[in-house]
Amino acid sequence: MGKFILILLISSFLALNVDAQDAVPAKMEVRYLMSYVADTIKNTVLTDTFCLRMNDKKSLFYEQDTYMKDSLRHYDRAKWSDMMSKALTTPTSKNKGDAEYYVLTDYEHHTYLYQDGIFCSSYRYSDSIPSFDWQILPEYKIIGKNKCQKALGFYMGRKYEAWFAVDLPIKASPWKFYGLPGLIMEVYDTQHLYTFTMIDMYPCSGEIGLFSSRHFKTSKNKFLQELMLYLKDPIDYQENHSLIKIHFGDSSQELVSEMRNTCRHLPMELLK
Repeated sequence: MGKFILILLISSFLALNVDAQDAVPAKMEVRYLMSYVADTIKNTVLTDTFCLRMNDKKSLFYEQDTYMKDSLRHYDRAKWSDMMSKALTTPTSKNKGDAEYYVLTDYEHHTYLYQDGIFCSSYRYSDSIPSFDWQILPEYKIIGKNKCQKALGFYMGRKYEAWFAVDLPIKASPWKFYGLPGLIMEVYDTQHLYTFTMIDMYPCSGEIGLFSSRHFKTSKNKFLQELMLYLKDPIDYQENHSLIKIHFGDSSQELVSEMRNTCRHLPMELLK
């Protein structure tokens, strides 16, 4: 497991800050628990905590631990180095996922900026906010203290069921979801491979923006093609495509098995 963490440290080192990214203040933040089936054979479910930081014009959707790590790297390199060193000897939660992506959405220009990593490389692309062709149904339930209504949508190979709060007319949404008349409290694909569930909501004046980083500029389709190559066989991918070459010998078979078994799934967006 230590070698796997070392790989993550190398990946983090590659994403050094080089350029400033414009940021604007937020008004509110919503936390979501994202769960996904990482191993479709063993039905292994992993979870990550995401935050949706927003104002009237923009939102930033990010994984909580990833943001903390990147924030330290950006503002306090000494604390970041100390934290990453401790990660070598600190066991990770068995059910902790590895999602590290950011989605920065601009509602005025109807676009979003997506940033994610594949092994030791970071990628960034921009695209138009997608349409889910939502069908709002006359079905209701209470989530927390909010009356929620059901909607069905479809996007890039997956059908989704969403429950939005009828009394919270907020257009910002988790991940790339968009177009419902209220804040999404829960959303999942109909195969229940990916689920986002609202945890809480609170005022927030933090920044909405991406940390500057070294990354490859690409397109959504090219990124998804690259991601599929990695998910098909992460060991083969790192040996043939990664900027950093790490040789896995016979003594690392447990690590090799772990990496392959945590990648037996498909991304949320499916290419035709």
